[in-house]
Amino acid sequence: MKIEQLEQVVALVNKRTIVQELKKLGYCDAGINKKYKNFPIPAILKGSEQETKWREDANGKYEYKGSIYTNVEGADGAEFIAVSVNKIDKKKDMSTPYALMWFVKEEKK
Repeated sequence: MKIEQLEQVVALVNKRTIVQELKKLGYCDAGINKKYKNFPIPAILKGSEQETKWREDANGKYEYKGSIYTNVEGADGAEFIAVSVNKIDKKKDMSTPYALMWFVKEEKK
C-alpha cells in the first residue's frame, strides 16, 4: 500500500469503517492470522516505516494515525499496517492511547 492510500483510509476517522476498508483491500487482523498472530511486534517495528498524519474525528473525541511497515525480517513479502487510536481530552488538552490495531497482507507469489 502506498502512504497516500493509507492517508485516505485513516481520513475515514472511524474505527469500524477503517477496519472494513482495510479488509476490502486484502488485509487481515494480524492478531487472528495463524501465521502472524504471535509474530513479535519489536521485529515489525524494526522494518521500514511510513506513517500518516493524525486525523481527528468530527466529534473531537478520537484521533487516528496509520503506519505501514515493510521489509520486516522473518516476514518476507508481508506488509503490516498499524492503526493507532487516541482518545482526546479537551479539558486537559491532551490525547492518550486508546486502541492499536494491527493488520497484515502477504504479497501474492
